[in-house]
Amino acid sequence: MGAARDIASLVLPDLPVALARRRDPALRGRPVAVARGERVVAASNEARAEGVTPGGPAARARGRAAVVPLDTEAVARLRRELGQVLNRYTPRLEVESSGAWYLDLSETRAYWKRPPVDLLARAVAEVDSDLDLPASGALASGKAVARMAAARGGEAVTAIPPGEEAAHLRDYPVAVLPEAGREQRVRLARLGMHRLGDVAAVPLAQLEAAFGRRGRWWHQWSRGVDPRPVATWGGDPQVAGDWQVGLGLGGSQQAPAAAGAALFGAAERLGRRLRDRAEEAVRVRLLLSYRDGVERSRQARLEPTDRDFELFEAFSGLLEAAWQRRVAARRVAVAVTERRAGGQGELFPADSADDRLLDQIDAVRDRFGDGALRWGRGL
Repeated sequence: MGAARDIASLVLPDLPVALARRRDPALRGRPVAVARGERVVAASNEARAEGVTPGGPAARARGRAAVVPLDTEAVARLRRELGQVLNRYTPRLEVESSGAWYLDLSETRAYWKRPPVDLLARAVAEVDSDLDLPASGALASGKAVARMAAARGGEAVTAIPPGEEAAHLRDYPVAVLPEAGREQRVRLARLGMHRLGDVAAVPLAQLEAAFGRRGRWWHQWSRGVDPRPVATWGGDPQVAGDWQVGLGLGGSQQAPAAAGAALFGAAERLGRRLRDRAEEAVRVRLLLSYRDGVERSRQARLEPTDRDFELFEAFSGLLEAAWQRRVAARRVAVAVTERRAGGQGELFPADSADDRLLDQIDAVRDRFGDGALRWGRGL
């Protein structure tokens, strides 16, 4: 068994609402809904008490709360600010599109001369005071465990001792499970699972049959197990080396179509990495380097996915858009620049045949090696 890890999660509840209130203090204490277009994406506790919920129509919320537009640039700026603050404590730092931050504090004792839980408390206090944003944190042995404890709230900082994860999580509502949307919660309730202890008591085979890949991860997380590593931050909290694949382009690959096989291989690698970590890509980027030193970059936002072919189609479109010069290309790099915790979310309550096929392919490759099965597209 490996050494115990100290993994922290820091959560900023209803971040868009907190940003709106920071910009306009008159909104504090009032019902506030933040909308993107005609849909509410975040609501304050006061607004929820008035019946306003994320996902609902903004028109209906206007009679019950102050409705303000989502400021995407402010959210991006805040993430950079938070990254700079949290990076002082550890270089192993990553953030999900959901707004949950992870810090690996396992090797910080020698440098800081203080326990990791004290470092987390200091980081939470710094975010609260310096950035004027309410935050809560939790320390545990894995990312999902820490995130669920931080999301449950109740205290500014929660610490779960090693070996006590399952007992600590037993009474948590299933709503804290990452990506357990409304439809998933209804299905869990129909199956008699209301708390994480109920989920932990169900055999893995039954959870997988009911929820596919999500069920496999929920089976581990409800028991307090999550071996996934925290990425290393390189200045952009969304991108780490694990999430970028670079490809050299030879003389026979001097067109988007000719580079397709290599591009598909990159999509397979990133798709597999996403599935292994129970995450989905939300935003991707492509960088094309020409032999005269010129570079062209393109990026796109996706419907959340961990499927190889969907990633490939996105990368192919970006390569077509970037490849606009008659100069020979030297290299292309593709990256997943924004991720969220895995699962299709409440709009897609059941795994598709494609998801089941990818699960089987992954299982074969786990047993016999990556070359055991190949898609024709990748040859």
